[in-house]
Amino acid sequence: MIESLFVILLFQLIGEIAHSVLDLPVPGPVIGMFLLAGALVIRRSRAGAAGREAATPAELDS
Repeated sequence: MIESLFVILLFQLIGEIAHSVLDLPVPGPVIGMFLLAGALVIRRSRAGAAGREAATPAELDS
């Protein structure tokens, strides 16, 4: 749980840096959340391509 919070705050920081360096009209946390969403999409597509898929709750019970 702490790791997840750290990842969210890290992407928010990256968004703030991008906002100040690139002088974008979008707030830094919004940029960070878009970057986080993009990272999750890329991670999911790589996991699917490697043959690793998330287990369903029914598979976890057995």
